[in-house]
Amino acid sequence: MKAPLKQFLKNIESIDTIDGIHSYFEQQVPAMDISEILRAEYVLLVSAFDYYVHDLVRDGMLEIFEGKNKTNSEFDRFHISLKSVNLLLSTSDKVVRVQLLDNEIRKITSKHSYQAPSSVERALSLISVKSIWKAISKDLKIDKEDIVKELGLIVHRRNKIAHEADINPITNGKTLIDKKTVKDVREFLVKLVRAIDKKVK
Repeated sequence: MKAPLKQFLKNIESIDTIDGIHSYFEQQVPAMDISEILRAEYVLLVSAFDYYVHDLVRDGMLEIFEGKNKTNSEFDRFHISLKSVNLLLSTSDKVVRVQLLDNEIRKITSKHSYQAPSSVERALSLISVKSIWKAISKDLKIDKEDIVKELGLIVHRRNKIAHEADINPITNGKTLIDKKTVKDVREFLVKLVRAIDKKVK
């Protein structure tokens, strides 16, 4: 199992712990509104997906840099600072050079969110993975358009929770969320990640 997938599944397991807390309070204090726990799970699930894509892209870029995979036009256009270039040129130690580039890629890509379908597709193009949604549609047995739509809706809801407190502007109250919604998101993202992972060499 590749490191990015392993870390993703580890992150999912930690979110399952939070779900266990929700189940406990749901049974012990049924009158209490504990929906915020579900909202936290929702945001963390999308965060785990985002982190996976970052990991996958960084690992792939380092493999290209080391000559283990072929380069591509998107990789060739990736900008790093002149300071980093000087540091890379100042050492002949391959391990140090890879670590320096790893740090620079982390710094640059940390400014970007890899959640929305279009941003994920652009990110994966850095490691020569093209048309990912079409590529995995057969494995998932879901049309490309439906994959893009579902992921887009998940990310939109995540943004509503994270940036707008999940408030419905019409009612001025919280948008309803239930355990099934979170479970469906979890299952979809796990399937999505496993399918993507199979397509990345």
